[in-house]
Amino acid sequence: MKKELIILAAIAAGAFILRKRKTADTEAVGRVKRRVYNEMAELQKRVPLNSRWQDLTADEQKHVTKVAKSFGYKQPSASTKLYGEAYYNSLRRQYNAIAATDLPYHQSVVYNENGDPIITYRDYGTDEDKMKSALAWWDTAINRYGGYEDAYRAALLYIAEGGRLVWDDKKNGGGVKQEVFATRTNANEERKARISYLASKSKGGLTVLGLAHFIYERYGIDDQEARNAVADVLRNFESRGQAQQYILDMYYQAHILPEYSEEVPF
Repeated sequence: MKKELIILAAIAAGAFILRKRKTADTEAVGRVKRRVYNEMAELQKRVPLNSRWQDLTADEQKHVTKVAKSFGYKQPSASTKLYGEAYYNSLRRQYNAIAATDLPYHQSVVYNENGDPIITYRDYGTDEDKMKSALAWWDTAINRYGGYEDAYRAALLYIAEGGRLVWDDKKNGGGVKQEVFATRTNANEERKARISYLASKSKGGLTVLGLAHFIYERYGIDDQEARNAVADVLRNFESRGQAQQYILDMYYQAHILPEYSEEVPF
């Protein structure tokens, strides 16, 4: 009986080791088999890789999920995105690294044993790096002593960089509510939509007039031109994220190589 138990234990241990080995081998094969550029090529047959997830149609989003499953994509456990969105974003980051742009990058080349280049990879930095570059680029496009358009760019930059505005300034009448949404019946909804860039004066918030004067001091643009531009920016952009995304899109668009401008319309 004792001998039989020993034999059974040995069999069980062997089976456990075999299962672990098969699992490890399967995972290793899965890692080796993944070819991200094959996945890009397959996805690009029906879905553009130069859009944002929220700009894709419902059918395109469904197709992304289908392709992700067909290639066995494993979503990182820390990701809070939808499965298809996480997959699309992962490919889009790779796509941005090889798209035909003249954005600044660090290039790495891998050679085979004969010295022939087999992979060229362009690293455009992290999303944070690209955002910083886009904001700096946007700032250089603002002309000193310019007019309405330059004031508009300046106001948008202020929000994108984390600047805050005062919503309600009853005493001086220069809050966003008074200057921009005074005639709106849904002013409270407008305030909620813009909460990401609102703050009290004690926490650094500027009134609309205060931001207009800030633009005058920084860029020499007429206060009234700046005031009108600030109001329009506040009507058109509901959040800091929207302001940042707009500037980033313009940054990408400005750096597309002319011969690819129709194929890669950021």
